[in-house]
Amino acid sequence: MTAHHLDDIGEDMATAAAYGEKLGIPREESITMDKVDVMVSRRMLPSKDAMERIIRGACPERSRRESHLHRQWVQVHHELEAIQGRRKGDRISSLTRIDVAASPL
Repeated sequence: MTAHHLDDIGEDMATAAAYGEKLGIPREESITMDKVDVMVSRRMLPSKDAMERIIRGACPERSRRESHLHRQWVQVHHELEAIQGRRKGDRISSLTRIDVAASPL
């Protein structure tokens, strides 16, 4: 996306200069290094909409993977608590903790 936006700067500046000439603005005033620098800095990142599409669409299984990792973390955390409890001499039944998680359909 970034390369595409940067590649279009020359064509966009030429179009702007052509319109400027029709309005009586000399081409030298329409295309300056300062204006090119501004265009480059504005186009270094894709637009907000494009960024949101990239983030949402980059990895459709991201949510599943995150859910899986979260469940693993919860299981490890519970096992750690159980081990620490046994070291202290606590009597822990297998039904000490029940986790209920709802997943969207």
